[in-house]
Amino acid sequence: MSVHINKTVLITGASGVLGRKVKNLFINAGWNVTGLALNRANKNHLVKCDLTNFDEINAIIENLQPDAIIHCAAERKPDEFEKNPTKSMFLNVEVTRYLADFAAKENIFFILISTDYVFDGKNPPYKEDDTPNPLQAYGKSKYEAELITQKISKNHLILRVPLLYGEVETLDENAVTILLKNIRNTTNRVKMDDVQIRYPTYVGDVAEVCLQLCEHRIINIIMAGSADDLPSWFWWAAIGGGIAILLLVILLPLSFSYLDYYHYGFLRRHSSGRVNLDRVYEGGRYLVGPDHHFKKFKATAHSVNFNRISVFTTDNLEVHLTITFQFFLIKEDLPLLHTAYDIYYEPIIVSNAKEAIISTCSRFDTDEFINDREKIWREIYLGVKRQLGGSCCIPNCKNQCTNCPIHEKCVTNCKPREKGCKKEEKGFFAEVRYLQLHDIDVPERVMERRLLGLVRDLEKEREEYINQEALVKKQTDILVNQYRNNATQSVAFSEAQAQLKRERAKADALKRVEIARIDGLTAMCSTLGITQPKHISTLQYLRTLKDSTDNIKYSIDFSHAIAQQQQQQQQKLPAA
Repeated sequence: MSVHINKTVLITGASGVLGRKVKNLFINAGWNVTGLALNRANKNHLVKCDLTNFDEINAIIENLQPDAIIHCAAERKPDEFEKNPTKSMFLNVEVTRYLADFAAKENIFFILISTDYVFDGKNPPYKEDDTPNPLQAYGKSKYEAELITQKISKNHLILRVPLLYGEVETLDENAVTILLKNIRNTTNRVKMDDVQIRYPTYVGDVAEVCLQLCEHRIINIIMAGSADDLPSWFWWAAIGGGIAILLLVILLPLSFSYLDYYHYGFLRRHSSGRVNLDRVYEGGRYLVGPDHHFKKFKATAHSVNFNRISVFTTDNLEVHLTITFQFFLIKEDLPLLHTAYDIYYEPIIVSNAKEAIISTCSRFDTDEFINDREKIWREIYLGVKRQLGGSCCIPNCKNQCTNCPIHEKCVTNCKPREKGCKKEEKGFFAEVRYLQLHDIDVPERVMERRLLGLVRDLEKEREEYINQEALVKKQTDILVNQYRNNATQSVAFSEAQAQLKRERAKADALKRVEIARIDGLTAMCSTLGITQPKHISTLQYLRTLKDSTDNIKYSIDFSHAIAQQQQQQQQKLPAA
């Protein structure tokens, strides 16, 4: 690692093949690195920035105050130039003009990544002082950017790179892997020429050159001078140097070991077989010495397929699942994986993943497998992830991120690694990122049993409804009869009360009439001077006959009454 720390570099196009390598190399060298990208910024943990928006660039640079700017971004695809020539020229020329001008004003070291397409290809190989003569739009735009940079900035370096190759995210990222893609294409014919002579250059070498240029701020390319008038000691030095170079030519190729981008590696000695677990190497070419080579582990996805794995539900029915999942080895746990399982880890991981699937599925019934596929998939994914990754959080996972994909989220209640996760808490040192639940196959006999069970349940439910209906009907009839009886009793009681009140009213009226009659009779008797009870009775009898509704006729013989009265008076006289 370089000793030049606390320096800052800004890298444009940091999501590309070269930009990614430059970023990683500067980080390893101790620089403070800020990478800019547009479409793939989130994927590569970069700062999202539209370089054609100068306000965005200005804000970032003023806030960052970098010591160096490495301008890797460019539009290099011929098809894109044909579709959007104005946009492509603006990115390659005007963005370069703005960055070079800003760097010149702020005394920032500026590296422009250019191309050998500034030459016409007639007289290769080319030197720095050969006259450019670009033939196509991309080369013309880069040559114009070179001229602008040379005019504006004195503290700059233009680095012309040829055909690049290196670690890619897709086969379309550089010409070398595009060639591989075309070779793999067995269905369509692809037209390619066979006359070009190209010199592919590894992006790691270009990144190393950029690092050295930035650390030493080399602003001119130094060329060899004339061999005239050289002192004699020079030739002895040349001979010694030649011998040293000869030894170097013999030993140096044996001292380099190459690791593909899809591998991690530990250094292992040829002589003793001892493996050094102090460092996990990623893809690249390393000077390790002739006695070392790499013990390799797969850095890309391990794909596992379970075809018709048998699981049992809570209702003891057998279901067959077809599942595919992809897991990745956790780089920082690779020494622990090597110590525990060496390179024979995959069967152990597959076996434990299968156990996790079976265990997870045993918590659900057959209906859930048929009706809630999303829930089943999620629980299986989380079960396998916990089994292989342990209770520790996966490196760089995200907490409280509702919009993140599920594989980027931390498992619920996982233990942060910075709190000191133990080896036994790290599971099988693997991270499950993707899981596909293809088929949920419920056997025909199981479906028949389930349908029969459903029919029995429906029949039982029907009988319950019928019984419930009869019970409700019976209860309803009882209530109707109760209401009817209550109504009858209420009517009878009301009629009895009414009759009682009528009789009372009638009796009261008769009583009043009788009292009035007696009072009237008494008054009449008093007026007429009738005092004898029998006379009063007689008078009352006559009144009764008078008021009778019967057809009664009566007459009064006053002469007879007068005769009787006179007779009575005579009886009262004394005898003569």
